[in-house]
Amino acid sequence: MRFAPSIFGQLLEPIDRRQFQAIVDRHDGDAYDKSFRSWDHLVALIYAQFCGSNSLRGLEAGWNANSQHHYHLGSGPLMRSTLSDANRRRPVAIFAEAFGLVANLLDRQMRREGEA
Repeated sequence: MRFAPSIFGQLLEPIDRRQFQAIVDRHDGDAYDKSFRSWDHLVALIYAQFCGSNSLRGLEAGWNANSQHHYHLGSGPLMRSTLSDANRRRPVAIFAEAFGLVANLLDRQMRREGEA
């Protein structure tokens, strides 16, 4: 059977994994995390934003309900305690710079509308 990317996977395509990893390395973002990397964290946060999750428990349940898509997203299952630890330890600057990379892809008009 031929692979067809999910809509969520297509939303992640503009994020260059190599540039993101360079940001993570610059901020030493994966120093203490062996299984839950910064990419997993970013994907989980984007998923939480799009699905409107307002709790770690809801995010964990929703994310793990779609486990067949994790492999193609470059991520794995999510545990609430692991995400909580990552939210507490991982530098926020990683995600701020990643947002800057994506924002630079937008044209001037779209960036101006987002400044409100």
